Amino acid sequence: MKRSQLLPLSIVAISISISFCADAATLITFGAPELVVIQNGGETTGFWGGAGNGFSCKFLFNSTGPRTTSGQFQPQSVQAFSFAGRNYQYSQRFKNADTTGTIYVDGDQWALQLADEPPGCGSGSGSFVSPPVFPDGKLGPRYVASGSMPAVGIRVVSEKTDLYDKVGDTYRKRKAYLVNGDMVVILSDDTDYARIRYVNPLYSASTYTKPVIAWVQKKELIDPFPKK
Repeated sequence: MKRSQLLPLSIVAISISISFCADAATLITFGAPELVVIQNGGETTGFWGGAGNGFSCKFLFNSTGPRTTSGQFQPQSVQAFSFAGRNYQYSQRFKNADTTGTIYVDGDQWALQLADEPPGCGSGSGSFVSPPVFPDGKLGPRYVASGSMPAVGIRVVSEKTDLYDKVGDTYRKRKAYLVNGDMVVILSDDTDYARIRYVNPLYSASTYTKPVIAWVQKKELIDPFPKK
């Protein structure tokens, strides 16, 4: 997300979520802003996005099977994928980076383990190949769910798109905008506009700022997931 030079630049990091698809999806928010997950019935979709301290890591994932029970966890198989260019259609993804994995749920504890590290990930962003529990009993990386809210789905911004406030039936343009590749969650929508929640991937380990909630034109959003 970028702002015009008329306003000071603010770095926005978002509390992250779980949710997906259209009808009755749910966004799960977390104490850490990097992870976004959406659940819709038995389906799970999400993305991880973070940049700072010398790394830049961004990938999406979607479930490939039902959630089951295994010991203390409810695991669900996922595929993870990334994009190398400006086209965020699933068919245009960076296919060499495709990998499989599992998302684990234990109450409010979530863990994501992948077979391979996505491009740009690992080290500064943490390890995505770590199990939820190591053989010696040590815990792997965890995300703690902090809340939930209704949502529609995850989308990617296709081009520079202005942010709007809705006042009655009128949309008033802000002096801020999103750019190609920004990932958002649609919270609700109408015919031409969508109310979105945005996570700025630029963050520091000690300072997370609030989510950006605004309206954007739906025609400038792309569904990056495979079609059913």
